[in-house]
Amino acid sequence: LTSMDKIPTSSTLLFFAFCILWIKSYSAEQIQFAVLSDQGQSCQEACMTRHSTCDLMELNRRNEEQMIDILKRELEIKCMMDDRTWWSFDQPSVVVDPLDKNFGRCLGWKGKPKYHDCSARWPTVRRVCLCSKTFSCLAKKWIR
Repeated sequence: LTSMDKIPTSSTLLFFAFCILWIKSYSAEQIQFAVLSDQGQSCQEACMTRHSTCDLMELNRRNEEQMIDILKRELEIKCMMDDRTWWSFDQPSVVVDPLDKNFGRCLGWKGKPKYHDCSARWPTVRRVCLCSKTFSCLAKKWIR
């Protein structure tokens, strides 16, 4: 017997039965979650370390109130909300370097940029990133 021909355990059958029922309803489940990058790290890298992809277009769909909620409640960032509109590709971000004149400020949470750059980074900030991950179940051929 090959590993594919072995009789599955009841927990394996339960998992695959769930997947089959789930696949009939959805082809895949996608989740988005906010992440605060490391200092000087791009959103592309921050999401990749979490086995997901950067999705800044989804972040752009959020209004100012939702952005504040992501920053303050979801990511628990303590900062002064800077009222200037999004002006740089490394935003939205929080300035964490005490030598930067914007230290302690959350930048770029207002306004909508024309272009998003998941690879942008700045040495004095931690970027606020939105990552996406798709989950799907694959049915084994012996399950009907």
